[in-house]
Amino acid sequence: HLRVMNLDGLSLQQKFLDLAGCPALEVLNMQHCDISVGRISSRSLKHLSLRSCRSNSNCWVHVSAPGLASLVLVRFGGTTPFLENMALLETARLDLSDDFDVCFDYDSDENSVPFNKDDSGDSVLLAALSGAKHLELVSAFQNFVFRRDLRQCPTFSKLKTVLLSEDWSEAPDLDALACVLKHSPVLEKLTLQLFTNKV
Repeated sequence: HLRVMNLDGLSLQQKFLDLAGCPALEVLNMQHCDISVGRISSRSLKHLSLRSCRSNSNCWVHVSAPGLASLVLVRFGGTTPFLENMALLETARLDLSDDFDVCFDYDSDENSVPFNKDDSGDSVLLAALSGAKHLELVSAFQNFVFRRDLRQCPTFSKLKTVLLSEDWSEAPDLDALACVLKHSPVLEKLTLQLFTNKV
């Protein structure tokens, strides 16, 4: 009967975190956790929040939650999570300003790097988000995987509103911004979040 699970400050070291034993689970909130698992899986999950968590393993944390409606991924350190199909996703907030992408051993096992040296291979983040209606992307250009995903920019077929942080307007060129706009055929509202007070 468990519907909401809140985890704070835990170290998860299993190879596979299967939440099938919680068939009613809809909300999973994790913060300040060491998520050194190969996969997080739940078919019932609708809302997932990972805040200030970290992966210290050499393999990608695959997130498999096909029923997910909302995703919050804020300051996830270590290796960027690999987001699998999220066809029902409506809203997502990604703050990629922390220490991402520490695993770049192209000669390691296939689970460590899901793409090739020539940038071919599966999308890690954006493909799973491409069906969302509302996106918030913060500090994305510090993230290698995000920049690489943009070069394979998917079509955001349902995207109606998008909020982008100031680094989108400060990028060396506006190709990334143009890519998102070009591939968002039903976009209704674009917000560029500009900060005037800088230290």
